[in-house]
Amino acid sequence: MSLFIGLADGDTLASTQVTVRVQGPIGSVLELLSMACPCRASRVGMQLSMPEQGIEMWDYVGVDAEARGPTRLGGARELATGGGSPNVAITLVARPARLT
Repeated sequence: MSLFIGLADGDTLASTQVTVRVQGPIGSVLELLSMACPCRASRVGMQLSMPEQGIEMWDYVGVDAEARGPTRLGGARELATGGGSPNVAITLVARPARLT
């Protein structure tokens, strides 16, 4: 199961802020890192559990992306049973529209 939903390594963003959706097994803690710094819990918007599939999803809203150069997002899943998954990382590039 991929950690990131709707984002892939090398994607280009139209803005310097993005909503990042992450997923993991139900009961896990889904931590998001932006440029190696943990995103604040206050950035978590929607949290959705899907018991039939055994997964939950968290939306991190308003995650900053670098206006110049790549932004590295990382994440990890800490399972309720005490185990975890390896850190996963992707690189995104923001190319906001410029007004002329």
